[in-house]
Amino acid sequence: MNLIELEIERETQKKDTNQQKIENLKSILKRGFVTFEDFQDSGRFIPTDKYEFEKNIAYIHPECRTIVRYMGGFVIQIMKSDAFVYMLKKDESLYVHMEDDGLAKMEQKVWDAVANEKFNKEKK
Repeated sequence: MNLIELEIERETQKKDTNQQKIENLKSILKRGFVTFEDFQDSGRFIPTDKYEFEKNIAYIHPECRTIVRYMGGFVIQIMKSDAFVYMLKKDESLYVHMEDDGLAKMEQKVWDAVANEKFNKEKK
C-alpha cells in the first residue's frame, strides 16, 4: 500500500471523516503522482496537545506550539519562537532542518529532501 492509500485509510477511520479530503486523495491516487502543490495543500494545523503521534515522528520538541501535518504523515513543527522545524528519524539518524524564513520555505525543503521521493519513487 502506498502513502496515498494509507492516508485514505487513515482518513476513513476517523470519526470526523473529511469527504472532500478523501476525494482529493483519490484524485491524486488516480493521477499516479503527487505534486508539490498537492503536498503543500494537504497541510493541516494541529495544536500540539491534540496531535496523534505517528511512528515516523522522532519527537515533538518541548518548544513546539503547533504541528502542521501533511499527507503521508510528514510533520513540520512550529516553535514558540515562530521557527519551523522538521525532524525525521530514519534508520538510527535524526535529521533536523530549521528555518526562520517561513512555512513555505520549510515545505519546499521537506519536499526536496524526502517527501517527493517517498511519494513518487515508483514513477522514476
